[in-house]
Amino acid sequence: THVPVLTVPPPVERVETVLYKTILCPTEFSDPSIRALEHAVALAEETDARLVLLHVIEGLVDEGPVITEASHFSVPEYFRHLEREARARLTSALPEEARVWCHPEERVTFGKPYRVILDVAGELNADLIALSRDVAPLPTRATTGVEVNWVAGDARTIVARSREQFDLIT
Repeated sequence: THVPVLTVPPPVERVETVLYKTILCPTEFSDPSIRALEHAVALAEETDARLVLLHVIEGLVDEGPVITEASHFSVPEYFRHLEREARARLTSALPEEARVWCHPEERVTFGKPYRVILDVAGELNADLIALSRDVAPLPTRATTGVEVNWVAGDARTIVARSREQFDLIT
């Protein structure tokens, strides 16, 4: 039979309090990234930190020339629609009571997620990036408007490129 074993470490004599002033939480709205947001909110509450929620829209950017108009499709209008939708989702992802104490800011931008995340973290002088390392099932282009597939690959890239610059909790 299998019996679980609980091991208890020796007591810690002194616990250092970690204070974060700015926490960056990138999200692509998958369940794992929403769980990362929940942890970021809890840390922001504990440390009275500024919490920056970031959504990066990838697609048709850095992929060569972009056709901006077609007889039936406007790329700029489509991007504005994606940005409005993402802003609404960021607003609804954060519990209303958290807005009272965690100094939230919501950002939506376009580009390669790992690049944008690291650039924004540097711009903000972020103390912490709260990022899911789990791979969520990918939504289809039909349900989201864009294909979202940056969770796992970009998490690895961000970890590799940010080890010396930021604290990273995955």
